[in-house]
Amino acid sequence: MFNWSFFNKYKISGAVDARFISSYEDYLLRLCGKDLLPNPRNAKHGIFHNYRPWEYDKVYQYGEFNSNDAVLDAGAMHTYFCIYLAQFVKKIEVVDNFYWAKREYLKTEKLMSPEEWIQYVEQKGMGKIHGGDADIAHLPYESNTFDKVLCVSTIEHVLEDHRGIQELARVLKKNGKLLLTTEFNFFFERKYCEQDNSFLRVYNLNLLKELIRASHLKLVSPLLVEKINLRRYRKHANAFVCLEK
Repeated sequence: MFNWSFFNKYKISGAVDARFISSYEDYLLRLCGKDLLPNPRNAKHGIFHNYRPWEYDKVYQYGEFNSNDAVLDAGAMHTYFCIYLAQFVKKIEVVDNFYWAKREYLKTEKLMSPEEWIQYVEQKGMGKIHGGDADIAHLPYESNTFDKVLCVSTIEHVLEDHRGIQELARVLKKNGKLLLTTEFNFFFERKYCEQDNSFLRVYNLNLLKELIRASHLKLVSPLLVEKINLRRYRKHANAFVCLEK
């Protein structure tokens, strides 16, 4: 039976482990070098443009990754944590449905195309990374396939979020972990909406409880929230939970 008392023991935790940040940045600098800077096509961003140190720190801390792990990084387009993580695990599937890649944003920000992004992470992943096109709500994997599933700042962009988290849970092996971050405010929700061209929702505490209940997974971490001012202001920030099958 799920114990909701965990949600009464949330933790405001804006800190990031400096040792992790140093390790992450040094590794990517050595491996990717000049690619961290704007590329020769006069692109506005290098591969650090979507850098999410708070989220990656929590995922790394609670993931307990090891050399036998098969990992799914879902909704990963234009992120590069998988490259760093590849040194610790057996293999990683990195997927996205590339829905928002059709927006003008991709051109105006001069970002990699889906094909270029897949090629890049596969090239840097020491043969352990495989990229592909997959929708979180309809994953093309057998049940009980992955030891760890990452869903970092993605579920809030999924229209069928309950179906999505059930799919993420389905492909987890028994005792596997789902490491989830999302947009959060304790009190004020924001519904998913395509009309404003953001495809973004913000979970309040009740909606996040409903999402986790729909997964049928066990909460094995406190609810970690990045910023303290969420108690008083109509703002949102990052939240993290670790769930286990």
